[in-house]
Amino acid sequence: MKWFKYAVVITAAALTAGCISSDTLIKLNADGSGTIEERMLMSTSALNMMQSMGGEGKAADPFSEESLKKAADDMGTGVRFVSAQPIEAEGMKGSKAIYAFDDINAIQMKSSGAMSMGQSDEAAGKKGQGDFAFKLDRTGGTPTLTITMPGDREAAGGAAAGEAPPPTPEKAPEMPPEAMNMMKMMMKGLHINVSVAVNGRITNTNAKYHTDSQVTLIDLNFDDLMNNPAALAAMQGQMGPGSDPAAMQKALENIKGVKIETGKVVTVQWK
Repeated sequence: MKWFKYAVVITAAALTAGCISSDTLIKLNADGSGTIEERMLMSTSALNMMQSMGGEGKAADPFSEESLKKAADDMGTGVRFVSAQPIEAEGMKGSKAIYAFDDINAIQMKSSGAMSMGQSDEAAGKKGQGDFAFKLDRTGGTPTLTITMPGDREAAGGAAAGEAPPPTPEKAPEMPPEAMNMMKMMMKGLHINVSVAVNGRITNTNAKYHTDSQVTLIDLNFDDLMNNPAALAAMQGQMGPGSDPAAMQKALENIKGVKIETGKVVTVQWK
């Protein structure tokens, strides 16, 4: 019975995440405007499965212009679709779409599920905790971008008055070898990246992963992760009802194939 439950959970995860390569790059100007470049690739099997879910006999195409335009609505107020081009790589198909925005403060960038593993749907969606929050301050002549990581709304502004404290995390049950092998197969090729690039040179930041002009918020290569027993044990130890995404980030710190910003709030100044 336990094995069946694991199989159901893993299969559901594979349907929504497995065999997908997702790269999101936010390019930001000092005035708060910019673009979002989304490069999404999906394996043929995952794409066929998604298309077979289309209603009324019509196959759903996640890379059609219509679907990509609708995606802009989920990115925040004022985000608009600019262009898209089909791409293929390593047996996967997808598209590179570009969106434009006028105000980074209105952006609601989803975490693609990467930061909400182990959370319930209710917890992940509560008060936008599954989103990155952005705030740009242009006073003083130096633009300062503040990024609140998913799941850390309370850390940035405090819990609402009268709100109950989060429940104590429950340790997830140990995953049997059969389920782990299935997960490895399902998650093969899964890669998620979210980065922010500023139009200029970074002069000050507390981001752990950064270059002269770009910070990496999430970079997860599940092929590396699935082949690292220590990393899997650390990840599993942080999963379960009421789990804390920040604790999982810390547990996976300095592991090959895993780059997750462990700070609750990331600041970036540039000129």
